[in-house]
Amino acid sequence: MALDMTRGVRSSKPFILSVVIIALLCDIFLYSFPVPILSYMIEVRLHIDPSQTQNYITALLGLHGFATLIAAPITAHFADKSPTRKLPFLTSLAGCFVGALLLSLTSSGALPLRSCPLHQC
Repeated sequence: MALDMTRGVRSSKPFILSVVIIALLCDIFLYSFPVPILSYMIEVRLHIDPSQTQNYITALLGLHGFATLIAAPITAHFADKSPTRKLPFLTSLAGCFVGALLLSLTSSGALPLRSCPLHQC
């Protein structure tokens, strides 16, 4: 009964547009969250020479963009073929959580490069 009453609101263009805008803002926020702490993580926790910090950050952000370019169409294809959007969404969310967890707990130089594509999915 309640679902029938809200169907008109949930399928309206303004509601769909606002949900997409909120999702994009959340994605942009989550993307910009680790950027200020990357230099600290690279120099202090990974013990990489400060002269190499910019190169390492460039590699991480470039890999993040490349992972987006590759993962987005694949994820969208499977989401379109799925009878419900829940499984692709939850799988993608779990990959993002694992990638963020690996990035935050890393203590070796190669692990951030491996966690970055997971974080994007």
